[in-house]
Amino acid sequence: MTKLKHIKFPNGFQIIYQTPNSTTPISCIQVFCNIGNVHATKELNGVTHFIEHMCFNGNKKHPDFTDVLMDYANIGAEYNGLSNQRLTYYTVKCQDIYVDKCIQYMAEELLNSLFDHKKFKKEEKVVIEENVRYSDNPVNLLDDITKMLLYENTRFEYPTDNISYHKTLFDYKKVLDFYKANYVPSNMVLSIVTNTSFAKVVSMVKKTAFYKVRHNLKESSLHDQLSAYLLTPPLIAGPKFKVNHLHKLSSIFLNVAFQTCNQYNFKDKYILKLISNIVCNSYTSRLTHLLREKYGLVYGINSTSENTECGGDFIINTQFDAEHFIPYRGHSSSKKYVLPTIIKEFNNLIKNGVTQKEITLSKNNIKGNILLKMVNIDEQTNYNGEECLLHQSPETIVPYEKIYDVYYHPITKTEINECLKKYFSLKRMSVCILGDKSHIPPLKTLLFECNKFIN
Repeated sequence: MTKLKHIKFPNGFQIIYQTPNSTTPISCIQVFCNIGNVHATKELNGVTHFIEHMCFNGNKKHPDFTDVLMDYANIGAEYNGLSNQRLTYYTVKCQDIYVDKCIQYMAEELLNSLFDHKKFKKEEKVVIEENVRYSDNPVNLLDDITKMLLYENTRFEYPTDNISYHKTLFDYKKVLDFYKANYVPSNMVLSIVTNTSFAKVVSMVKKTAFYKVRHNLKESSLHDQLSAYLLTPPLIAGPKFKVNHLHKLSSIFLNVAFQTCNQYNFKDKYILKLISNIVCNSYTSRLTHLLREKYGLVYGINSTSENTECGGDFIINTQFDAEHFIPYRGHSSSKKYVLPTIIKEFNNLIKNGVTQKEITLSKNNIKGNILLKMVNIDEQTNYNGEECLLHQSPETIVPYEKIYDVYYHPITKTEINECLKKYFSLKRMSVCILGDKSHIPPLKTLLFECNKFIN
C-alpha cells in the first residue's frame, strides 16, 4: 500500500490518491462536493439531495442521460450518488482500463448538468416519492428526530431531505443558481483508489472540466462562511424527550442518545467508537449480551458514534415488544425492562469502568473489521475523500490501513473511563420513542427512570 498522494490545481480542484492492496484491476472513483443540507436556507431545505438527482438527468455532451447509463453498463461499471447533511458525493467503480472514461463522464455530469426544466419537474416528483418511502420507515423517522434533538438550534438539526420540505415545490431559478454557485472545482475533491499511476490520473483529470473550468473560483466557499456558526453548538441541557405516535405498532422503537465531541477531537472520537463496540455491535458486547442473550428482551441492539463540525452523537438503537419497555401500569418491578437495563448498565460503566478483557476484545474486533473492509476499496476511497474535504490538511491524513495503529491501539483503560464520565450524563442525554400511543408511558414515568442515571 502506497502513501496517500495529493494535488491541488490552480482552480482549487483536489485529487487524493492511493493504490489498493490488491492487484485486481478495479478502481474506485468518488467526487466529493463540499455542499450539504447544512448549507441550504430553510427555503431550500432538501436542495442538495435534489441536485444530486438532477446530475443524473443529462449534461451538455449527453443530453439524454440514458446514453451515459448505457455507457456505464457497457463497461460493467457501478455508478451512484449520495448526499447527507454535510456533503454530497458521486461514486464510480470500474475496471482500471476505464478510469479515464469514467472521470470524463463524472466531470460532465457534475459541472455541466443541463437542468432541463421538464426533467426538473419530473425529478421533483421522483424525489417526493423517495421521501415518502423513507418517512414510512420507523427507523429512519426515529433517527431524524433524534438528530433534531441533539443538534437543536444548528443547521444539523434538519435532515438531509424530508417529505415536509416538498409541500411547496422548488423554485427552478433558485435551485439552478445554488447549483451553479456551489458545483465548482474549488468546492470539490476527487478521491481515487486505483492501480493506475498517480501521474496518469492527474493527466486524465487535466483533460476534463474539473481542471479547465476556472470561473466562479471564490475566495471562500459557502461552508467557510458558515464555519464559525457551525462550530458553536449549544449543549442540549437534557434529558430531552421526543415521542412520535404510530398507530397500531405492537413494538417500541427506541433511541437513547448522548451529545459528544466534534470531528476535530481525534482522541475522544475514536475512544467513543471503541466504547460503542464495548457496549453494543457484537454478541459479546455488554448491552447485547444482557438484553438479547441473558434476558431475551430484544432481537437486536446497536450503537453508532458519529462526529461533525457541530459536535457529535452516540446513539443506542433498538426495537422490542412494548411490554418490555419500562415498568408502569402495575407491571412487575421484579421483571427486567429495556430502558432501565440500559441506564443501569451505563451507571455500572461510569462507576466501575470497563475491564481490560473488554478493551482487548473490542480492539481485536475493530482491527479485524478494518482489515475486512479493506477488501472493498470503496471504504478507503470514501475515507480519503471525506478526510481531505472535511479537514483540508491532506498531509495530516492517517491512511485507512493505519487507523487502528494510530488511533485505537494506544487507547488506555483510564482514557476510556474518563470519556464515559465526560459524555454520558443526563445533561447530554435525549430519549426518542416511536410506538402506538397506548403503549407509551407518560413523560413523568420516563423522566423517573432516566433520573436514575448516576451523573
